[in-house]
Amino acid sequence: MNKITVYLLLIFSLFLLNNKAHAKNGSGEVNLSIRTASALYSYLNHKKGRPMFFAIHPSGNFYSYWYCPYEYASGCDMTAWRELVGNCTDWAKEENVEGDCFMFARKSTIVWKNSVNKKKLKIPKKLKEDQLKQFLIDNKFLSAEANTPTYNIENPDLLEKIKGLQKLYDQGAITKKDFEKAKKKLLNK
Repeated sequence: MNKITVYLLLIFSLFLLNNKAHAKNGSGEVNLSIRTASALYSYLNHKKGRPMFFAIHPSGNFYSYWYCPYEYASGCDMTAWRELVGNCTDWAKEENVEGDCFMFARKSTIVWKNSVNKKKLKIPKKLKEDQLKQFLIDNKFLSAEANTPTYNIENPDLLEKIKGLQKLYDQGAITKKDFEKAKKKLLNK
């Protein structure tokens, strides 16, 4: 190779190393599962570090997040999003759900665009979990049904409990395996 080619390759390599390209932000209508909304709360309130990246699958049922531990706050690996998105996508594929995951939040800002949010949406600080769910409902990221009980507490008969399990499964709060196991346990009582 001649010197010019080597020089151009070196410049291109430096450009790639310094490029702050990020994972693609998600867009479109998405309804987070209860499990994903709870994970978002955990991500935002992690005791060991600052929230950095939260990826979700367009189904709203699969997620992955990463926080920067406080002891590494000044030197965190900002390319961790690649592995994060891959982990989320792999989880969806394990459950036989096709499609890739995308960024939902960076730090404490929702970057996913939907019919209500055309720009980035800052999540207010120090929200309790039920307040975060209401914030997500208000911004069309969570169904209002998320705040309704899963079965009638006044009459928790077998049918109502099974309906509650089905609702949890439909919302993505439990896996199919967990649903079947719990249903079998109820039926064997």
